[in-house]
Amino acid sequence: MLRAIIFDCDGVIADTEPLHYRAFCRVLEGVVPVPTEQAYFQKYVGLTDAAYVKTLFEEAGRPLEPERLGELVLAKKGLYREMIEGELPLLPGVEEFIRRAAGRWALGICSGALREEIEFLLRPRGLLPLFSVIVSAESVPTSKPDPTGFKLACRLLAEKSPGLQPNECLAVEDSRHGVTAAKAAGMKVLAVGAMAQSWRPSSADATVADLTRVDDQMLAALFL
Repeated sequence: MLRAIIFDCDGVIADTEPLHYRAFCRVLEGVVPVPTEQAYFQKYVGLTDAAYVKTLFEEAGRPLEPERLGELVLAKKGLYREMIEGELPLLPGVEEFIRRAAGRWALGICSGALREEIEFLLRPRGLLPLFSVIVSAESVPTSKPDPTGFKLACRLLAEKSPGLQPNECLAVEDSRHGVTAAKAAGMKVLAVGAMAQSWRPSSADATVADLTRVDDQMLAALFL
């Protein structure tokens, strides 16, 4: 039985992934080889900022001191914040789905984004109070595809929904790393968005173009 829904943020709630990529390019140009946008979406989406930067340095065989990592992540954070100033549109069906779901199930977020970035998207629309739990990049020491974030989200939601188990949670994801993490945590997974449509993740329990296509009947069928 479905008791909780845990959303990713970037690429699920708002189309922010291209902005993350452009911010990274500006910060890392001339510092370390940066993948093409296509490669970024195929291989790296779902990683935290720090994990992405460390991965690029490792792939280039370059050393990376913790202080330098912090500087690069902070610079990228500032550029990204500038890019999302103003009200960034949410993806189709997202706000309606969240408001409808909040009346029936516990809601949480498990994202590699920073908490302030997540809150920045949700607060202007009055959606922030609808989420009982936010697990962000600062919440766990490891990035997706590691399932630690989803496991933590389930444990925290269980404090508000006693007895909640991972197999009673639906993760809404758009990336390979996210789908892998949620499945490893023992959850059902709904893959959503153009990126998920393009690679049709076999490990996801269902795949849709956007949340306008999801109704209660579809959700119930995932938990039969």
